[in-house]
Amino acid sequence: MAEKPSPKPVSAKPAPIVKPPRPELVTAPFVVMIAITFFNGLYYKGMDAGIPLHYDDLGMAATVGGTFVAVYTIASTVTRLFAGQLSDDHDHVQVLLGGLGLLLLGALIPALWPEYAVVLVCRVLQGVGFSIATNAITVICLGLSPKKKIGQTVGLKGAGSSLATMLGALLATVLLTMVGYQGFFWFYVALMAVGMVAAVLAARSRRMQAQRDYHRQEIAKRRAAEKAAEASGHGENAFQRWLRSFWLPGAFPYALIEFARRCPKGICITFVLIYAKHLGLGTGAYFFVIAGVFTLLGRLLGGKLYNNARPWLLVPMVGVGAVGFLPLMFCPTVWALGVAGAFYGITIGTSSPLLKTLTAKAVSKEHWGVANSELYFLGDLGLALGAYGGGILVDALGKAALPAIAFWTGVAATALTAAVLVWAKRRKGVQAA
Repeated sequence: MAEKPSPKPVSAKPAPIVKPPRPELVTAPFVVMIAITFFNGLYYKGMDAGIPLHYDDLGMAATVGGTFVAVYTIASTVTRLFAGQLSDDHDHVQVLLGGLGLLLLGALIPALWPEYAVVLVCRVLQGVGFSIATNAITVICLGLSPKKKIGQTVGLKGAGSSLATMLGALLATVLLTMVGYQGFFWFYVALMAVGMVAAVLAARSRRMQAQRDYHRQEIAKRRAAEKAAEASGHGENAFQRWLRSFWLPGAFPYALIEFARRCPKGICITFVLIYAKHLGLGTGAYFFVIAGVFTLLGRLLGGKLYNNARPWLLVPMVGVGAVGFLPLMFCPTVWALGVAGAFYGITIGTSSPLLKTLTAKAVSKEHWGVANSELYFLGDLGLALGAYGGGILVDALGKAALPAIAFWTGVAATALTAAVLVWAKRRKGVQAA
């Protein structure tokens, strides 16, 4: 009697990873990400304010300080072209640790060798690290967020940046006074080391691990599809895929607005301390303290507004920052500088989270990294233009002209914001037709 053929073994397929639930807004990993955002903000604000202030104390021109900010910002800007793909195509936590490691190295080398040329080169390392780290943090927070509360998530995450704005310049001033230029860098070395330890601990949580597993599955599926397309002769090479990934029409208008609003920001961050010192208004760090308070309030109180806000709200949000410099133009006093800081904080605290929320809603989840890269990319260009161009204007017109420079730059940013929104609405109408 013939034996019956044994049944063929069924090929075992790995069980699909279930998408992790996201019912809660505030979780332990999310709180850790806010803390790391705060550490990065202290690093960024401190370096941008403290290094120009140190060289101003040495009697160098304003363009020297502007150059340090511009070099850092250009390095960050160029890195944005790749940071989005790193976040979308690799483990978010590993990308974050790489960015924090570069920030640590960018402070460690000047701490050991605080020469002008060395610090200038290390500003490049700092810009690259900050760009990678901030993009990874944003994508991690968006992945942990409930879909209907993206605006609140962005606002709460921005609270870390607000606290850094409030304390960053003040802390940099205190460090330069108390521990000197080398001690100033050693502090940021320790800060980044703490941030890296916190990121490793957060990655061990069950919620974060589930999110990482799901992201790995998405990456594997995307790479398998790309290999299949290449094998069939219809695929794209790596450069073509990289280039095509930037084609996100829904996010581009908001990136242009980010460019516009950060030009005045580059001027303020770089030269407010120098302006206050020149006019005898004290250290001027309280400008950033007041700005940080109002930025924090905007991000904490406006979360629900950002969830469902309309794009046209960006026009008054960007414009209010220019208004604050009007009193300072005609009455350069401590109180007027405080008023300018309050209005500056309002425009930063409202426009930034709304732009990030609108950008996240304009693209699908798998493109969040690149979309945020575009937003940061044009924003960094605006910051660099504001810092370097502002230095040229301050040297040409005098340090006392800073309020007028900031005011008219803010007016131009508001006009460009309105023009971009009108253009985007008309473009959408043409596409619909």
